Amino acid sequence: PESTDEGGGAHRRWREYYGVVDEVLCLRDGEKAVLSYCLQRIPTQRAASGAGVGESGMAHPSPPASASLPEVNGALLWLPGRNDAFFHWHMLPMLQGCGFDLFVLSYRRVGECMRLGFVSNPMHISHTVSGDFGEYHEEMSAALNFIQGGGAGRRYKRTLGYAHSTGAPILLDY
Repeated sequence: PESTDEGGGAHRRWREYYGVVDEVLCLRDGEKAVLSYCLQRIPTQRAASGAGVGESGMAHPSPPASASLPEVNGALLWLPGRNDAFFHWHMLPMLQGCGFDLFVLSYRRVGECMRLGFVSNPMHISHTVSGDFGEYHEEMSAALNFIQGGGAGRRYKRTLGYAHSTGAPILLDY
């Protein structure tokens, strides 16, 4: 796919090209965060639902027995900065070449949450309502529970965090 385009068209094409799936994380206060992920292509890969969006909430159903899940090297949880989304598609082949599935967390009111229409107050786009990064702990926990609990249909030997820009203090605060 082309690397530049008006209106986010290239972003959509890259998402389609790599088979990105969005998992909607329903938070206690009624807001939503989005965990987007792209799995390495192995024969037992979970198929995306028709719309590509699943609503699981905080409590995910029990994963299949861990012995039946394929095990891969690791999961990388990418935390973008505020008012940001994942546009680093050039990194995906390298990450997958090293045996990592990629998960990108769009905190409430940023990134994919805006694209999916989950932002109710435009004054809160890209900022915590409280002014405290601790507000994002709930979606961090939900994302890690999904990843480590087999929500994507895999077991991981390790989970690594990578943070860009404001994602770094959010990760450190967590």
